[in-house]
Amino acid sequence: MDLEVVDTYLNKIPVQARELVQNLNTNEKWAVYAALLQNERMSFSELRDLFDMNPSQIDRILKSLVAGGIIYKRAKRLKDADDNARSYYELSMLGQHFYNAMFDLVIPPKRNAPPAYSTRSPEHRQVVTSPMNPASHVLGGSQHSRSSAIRGAAKPRLPTAVGA
Repeated sequence: MDLEVVDTYLNKIPVQARELVQNLNTNEKWAVYAALLQNERMSFSELRDLFDMNPSQIDRILKSLVAGGIIYKRAKRLKDADDNARSYYELSMLGQHFYNAMFDLVIPPKRNAPPAYSTRSPEHRQVVTSPMNPASHVLGGSQHSRSSAIRGAAKPRLPTAVGA
């Protein structure tokens, strides 16, 4: 395999996107991510009890998700940051935006709505800059912006289980 060619293409994908996906490399990590999507904020013990994991297992998962920038570990006071009993976990902006982007990709838009990445005029309230900015060397580029009015819906929420 030609590593120069690999590097050429890898350099077109933001390193943050690659790291984010790499940090969601197990079903357990995806499940913890989904639990935080649904519950917004959870403590270490709530997550440990929910998944019936031993403390070292859930600790490894949480540390990986924090290191990947997907979630934050927060505490009300600085001195409580290292205390699992007094801290909690929540999605980072990256973690929420990642879910929103996945949602837009896999859930089809409403029938009458224009495509998510449209260049329609402002009067149609669906204006979105193309994710493929030719002026940028990175796919999506730093100029990528999305309208909050896309598909006319509020921020998507993680669906709850049917019959639960």
